[in-house]
Amino acid sequence: MKFGAVARNANVNVAESTALIETLAEKGLKGAEAGTALRNVLLRMSAPDTLPTDAVKAFEKYGVNVDVLKDKTLPLSVRLKELGKISNDTGAVVEVFGKENAVAAQNVLQNIARVDELTVALSKEGLITALEQVKTATDNLKSLS
Repeated sequence: MKFGAVARNANVNVAESTALIETLAEKGLKGAEAGTALRNVLLRMSAPDTLPTDAVKAFEKYGVNVDVLKDKTLPLSVRLKELGKISNDTGAVVEVFGKENAVAAQNVLQNIARVDELTVALSKEGLITALEQVKTATDNLKSLS
């Protein structure tokens, strides 16, 4: 998957990567199309210094701090929220991500809360909670027999 290597380089973990893919799947973008679009979105997000002048102007207009976008030590959620400042301006999204990736970018940026929710559910802590819930439900079922 082309998206995986770029995600790893952008310090996006497996739970975050899966949450991004799932968010796009919920919006109708699936498989290779979603992976390619997310690869391009993460590349643009991780290297804002390489963006065209009009994209930089869009960042300036909406007060997007490119240092936050480039900081791979920050959680994906923080970087997405910073980038989300442009999410309601389709023209700015197109300038930053290109018309071929604009739909995917806008779907992610307008659904950051869903990405966060899925990330937690897919993380180690989320899986442990789910396993505990299954154990509790199973214990309750045993008492009925």
